Amino acid sequence: FRLSKSPKTENVTDLIDRFWVLVQESQPTLFPDVPGAIEQFWQAGYVLIVISSCSPSVVEAKMSKAGISKYFKLMLGTDYRDTGMTKGKEHFKIIRQVLNMNPTQFQIGSALIGDGKHDMTIAKDAGIVAIGRLTGNNADTLKRAGADYLVKDFNELACILGRAGRESER
Repeated sequence: FRLSKSPKTENVTDLIDRFWVLVQESQPTLFPDVPGAIEQFWQAGYVLIVISSCSPSVVEAKMSKAGISKYFKLMLGTDYRDTGMTKGKEHFKIIRQVLNMNPTQFQIGSALIGDGKHDMTIAKDAGIVAIGRLTGNNADTLKRAGADYLVKDFNELACILGRAGRESER
């Protein structure tokens, strides 16, 4: 009995190799408002964290290439081989542990900003503020998924986060 790579396995391996080359060579494009807004929130003392469905190494590569990784306390990607490392409640559990927060503190002090249905769903499931980033025709999808707020520009976040904080104190 002898194991050998099938043509399909070789093709998958080649695709994965080419993908990583593209990731390493690509330059992520940020919305023009994002770098300044991130800098302002970081300067104001907000703890910034990225959670993503991309693999951890892709998240780190993208953030580094974009020149914004220094602003983030955590950058969590998804490892589909590890059920404890997926976007949503598993990432939120890691965040609570790192920040030494109980679930109530996390709910009161957190917001998730995302542009997809899944982002809004996991925020609502966790009991945190869901802020939808408008990126074309996604407004209805974000609203139906439970977005508390919608923003076209990250510079709108300061007002929203202040309002959300005041509402959670009631």
